[in-house]
Amino acid sequence: MKKIVIACLFSIAQMALSQSAPSLRERFEAEILTIAETVEAGKLGPSEGAREMLMAARAYFPKDTLTHAYYESALSYAERFERKEITQAQALELLQIRTARYNEALTARTQEQMQRNRIAQEEDARQREQQAQDRARLEYLAAQEAEEARRRSMIGNMLQGIGGAFRNAYGQPGVNCSTTAMPGVLTTNCR
Repeated sequence: MKKIVIACLFSIAQMALSQSAPSLRERFEAEILTIAETVEAGKLGPSEGAREMLMAARAYFPKDTLTHAYYESALSYAERFERKEITQAQALELLQIRTARYNEALTARTQEQMQRNRIAQEEDARQREQQAQDRARLEYLAAQEAEEARRRSMIGNMLQGIGGAFRNAYGQPGVNCSTTAMPGVLTTNCR
């Protein structure tokens, strides 16, 4: 029974942690293997081994409450088996049922994480697209403003050129006025 329970716990730990960082998962698996070997050698009982595995899970994955709950259940089954409250077959059956629920929960969690990642990637892509559109709009407005400034400058230069041509052709502009007086009427002409 000890070997079966430990082997089941070890295989479940390997499946559950295949999503974690390789170095962390590898260290955890090595520690679980060491605990399993210690239990098989008779240095630890099944409940002590399950307790050590639970402590390892908490140490390596402090925020993974799903894995913690799984190892707590396994510890409970091992303790109940050692107190002779359940048989070996019942302990294995309970562990298999719990393992199936644990695997379903892991699968659901993985799918949720993938969905959240996909949504985050879509949001990032949408934000990048919006930023690109905003940049393009600002570049277009800057180009229009620069074109308007060039157009105004060109019109100003053209008007100055026309004024200069008139000055050159007719001299400095001045006002010439002549006044004529007739009986009862005074007329002034300015050019």
